Amino acid sequence: IYYYNDSEDYETILKNVKAKVAVVLEEVTDYSALLDDVLTNKNKIILVDEGSYDAYFENREEETNGQETIVDDKEKLLILDKFEIVSQLEISDSKKDITEEPFIIYLSGIDTRTNSMPKKCLSDVNMYLVVNPKTRQILMVNVPRDYYVQLHGTKGLKDKLTHAGLRGGIKLSKATMEDLLGYKANYYVRVNFNAVIKLVDAIGGITINNDLNHSFSCWTDRGCVFKPGNNKVGGRCALAFARERHAYIQGDRHRGENQQQVIQLVINKLTSSKSLIMNYNKILKALKGSFESNLSTDNITSLVQFQINDMRGWKFSTKNLDGPTGMTACYSFPKSKLSVMYQNEKTIEAAKKEIKKVLGK
Repeated sequence: IYYYNDSEDYETILKNVKAKVAVVLEEVTDYSALLDDVLTNKNKIILVDEGSYDAYFENREEETNGQETIVDDKEKLLILDKFEIVSQLEISDSKKDITEEPFIIYLSGIDTRTNSMPKKCLSDVNMYLVVNPKTRQILMVNVPRDYYVQLHGTKGLKDKLTHAGLRGGIKLSKATMEDLLGYKANYYVRVNFNAVIKLVDAIGGITINNDLNHSFSCWTDRGCVFKPGNNKVGGRCALAFARERHAYIQGDRHRGENQQQVIQLVINKLTSSKSLIMNYNKILKALKGSFESNLSTDNITSLVQFQINDMRGWKFSTKNLDGPTGMTACYSFPKSKLSVMYQNEKTIEAAKKEIKKVLGK
């Protein structure tokens, strides 16, 4: 069995394989070639994590503009076995009083539709929530998933930001965001697709504004149709709206704005209703399996009590990183040309300036 060692858990993984079957394990140095070879060599067996497996086929389709379908490729392969590695979540030991001092939460939305939180997975939503409890400001800084960045700790080729989650999970995604924006995130919140559905349903739905002058049916869920203006929706269509880009000329740029709208609507609804916010334990329970964070129980309880004591609203603002798009090789897939968004320094500097302002520095 051939494998590429891109995980801190590989010693555990290899022991697991050896305990199941008598086999020779051989390490290779070219990750892309490993997956290319298994498609053409019917006798080859490889060991690969699920996130990398899914990302490989997504990139194959992207590179060929959909001429090669994921379904056709996957039908060539046989999955012999699967197993899980479970790790303990590390809770922040920060002594920061988040009801008194400004703080930053890194929000990572991962590309998985199951009720699970794989350690490594494409991170398709990458956003800083900069919160100042004194001024009651929340700044949302969105970085597009295809932003061409230097993954933390790497040299040479840059990569799509989403691949940070694939290669190193939340730690690498967070560190790469910190390198890019110049400010450390005090905490992180990581959610999958199901979390959006469950959260919106748990608070009784939200009213989304479609800023187009015509109706559209969401690309990922054709049953979700948005007419111009306000649309009351539940979790399923809130997720479809947050994932929508095909309806817009701006594509992925507008998708980031959709995500910011959904986040703002959820926070506004939670913080404007004492009955909802006092039932936060019930809401968190509903998110089980779809949500993880290094915020401690004390952190969350303090924030809830802070809001209950003062039910004033919050002032929201947004910044979105931007840049020209193109096709190029990436650190994770050096032999492929993938769609990326190159950095625009003006938008990065504008975001940094606004972060500094909201933090009160």
